[in-house]
Amino acid sequence: MAYILAVTGAITTASRLSKAVEKKGCISSRVIHTPQTLSSGGCSYAVKLPDSCMSALLTTSSETGIKIRGLYRERLENGESVYDDIS
Repeated sequence: MAYILAVTGAITTASRLSKAVEKKGCISSRVIHTPQTLSSGGCSYAVKLPDSCMSALLTTSSETGIKIRGLYRERLENGESVYDDIS
């Protein structure tokens, strides 16, 4: 299964986004630390959710005004996670 990572700043922002997306029917979202390869320093968090929830994520972000700092698709390459920028 392919996953999307929506990078936010604070954990409270990521939690709000995750809960709002769940209300739209995407019940398998979760808040994670942003992978080090995507973090530009400091502490940031991301909402990880199935690729099929992309539409709900974008709609939720727009409706709530929650800013997504970066949007990435996670895939495995040689057993390691690789992130493609889809912002």
